[in-house]
Amino acid sequence: MAQLNCAVLALDAGLRRQLSEALESTGHAIVGIAEERPAELEKLLWRGGFDLLLAALDGNPAAVFTAVEALGDRRPALIMCGPQDESELILRSMRIGARDYLPLPLRSEALDGIVQSLILERITAHASERGTVVGLLGAKGGVGSTSVACQLAWALQESGSKCTIADLNLVHGDVALYHDLSPHFTVADLDRRQGEIDLTYVQSLVTPHASGVGVVAAPALPEEAGRISPARIQRAVGLMREFNQFALLDLPRDWGEVAVAALETVDQLILVTQRDVPTLAHTKLHLELLERMAMQRPAVHLVVNRVDAESDLSDRDLNEFLGHSIEHWIPDDRAAMLEAVNSGCSLGEVAPRIAARKSFQDLAESLRSWCGIGEATQTQPTRGFARMRDLLRRGRNGVD
Repeated sequence: MAQLNCAVLALDAGLRRQLSEALESTGHAIVGIAEERPAELEKLLWRGGFDLLLAALDGNPAAVFTAVEALGDRRPALIMCGPQDESELILRSMRIGARDYLPLPLRSEALDGIVQSLILERITAHASERGTVVGLLGAKGGVGSTSVACQLAWALQESGSKCTIADLNLVHGDVALYHDLSPHFTVADLDRRQGEIDLTYVQSLVTPHASGVGVVAAPALPEEAGRISPARIQRAVGLMREFNQFALLDLPRDWGEVAVAALETVDQLILVTQRDVPTLAHTKLHLELLERMAMQRPAVHLVVNRVDAESDLSDRDLNEFLGHSIEHWIPDDRAAMLEAVNSGCSLGEVAPRIAARKSFQDLAESLRSWCGIGEATQTQPTRGFARMRDLLRRGRNGVD
């Protein structure tokens, strides 16, 4: 049977060891982190790909609750443990979404049942929950495809969909700059890896942005680009599905080996164009090449960026020339976009009411529709409530 990657949070060293041993004694769990500092929890969990957090309310419950609540939608399944007769702790655990509250001292059979239940849920849901890979390709240089990719990632994340963007413009990629990040790891580290590329390694390449979006940055040095194997790119992209609802790829336009290898992994492709003749000519060439690659037309979506009222080309002109319908239009607001780029944040932070911001929100919803996904919903805990309510009742009635 599969195993869960678990994290333990407990201030007391003895309790931390006891909880770790109890998890591993189930035979279905590995403890990747046993931490005593609540303030470090978010940073540690970000890179770990954890399935379960077992948090003890010992010593400083307020700090533990604060740390757990700060995780937001990045939090794994949560089990709280603490005193049996503390109804306030049990009630707050329920309110923050814990799936169970286990009284201390811990009973191993109760923990074993929860672990096995989580594994069965993960196996059942795994096939349907693998993320969608979305490629973004600029028809030519200067159309703003990287801006579109970054703003789309933020719009997806803001609406509840876990998103990571990988910069595959290996020579001159700017995704990290657009997020105001200085990554320690980049795509170039795929080449440095000795042995197989696994899930944990790919997760270690992700640099988190404050928004929750993850970034796999382009190499820091241009000469590193030629060393990266297309096969390793494909492997890494495939693994990005495992910890994202959407994995966005900012693609190069050179149709080299890396670009073609990445295109072979995508489920949906957004081709970013503009309403001028040279760009449209390049757009048509890309569409024809994609057709020769046997990429299905429904999976290719044309998005026109920087739309203003001054163009002589109508929607009908574009559709007739390209032989492909335009599915989305993004208004031109260069001042706001420039401010967002220079500050490394989303339009929602610098200009939340402009039309361009609403357009990216609409694009995020369109993407979900293309993928057959409904509106993002928050997972509501259902299991363990009966046990927690029973503990509350016992505490209020003074029952041991």
